[in-house]
Amino acid sequence: MRVEQLTKKYDIETRWTAFPLHPDTPDEGLTFEELYAGRGIDIKKNMSRLKKVADELGLPLGERKKTFNSRLAQELAKWVESKGKGDTFHDAVFRAYFVDGEK
Repeated sequence: MRVEQLTKKYDIETRWTAFPLHPDTPDEGLTFEELYAGRGIDIKKNMSRLKKVADELGLPLGERKKTFNSRLAQELAKWVESKGKGDTFHDAVFRAYFVDGEK
């Protein structure tokens, strides 16, 4: 990941911040079409651009079709961070969600 590369090069500390982008998302999630309905957003074009940037940065990125509410994952992250395992957790959650498409 990019953060790992920066940490090796510079004396920095990573501080994760929970930020609920779409807190009203139901448990079953929403397709991108449902999430962006009526906004005139070209989802395919945006996802293609996101994939291009991820590739340029060497970040793996799968082809998700839905978004989910991340509140519980954010709560768990805070607990894991208090145990000194935040980076490991965030890496695993990133891969599960953005690469493997897990909920």
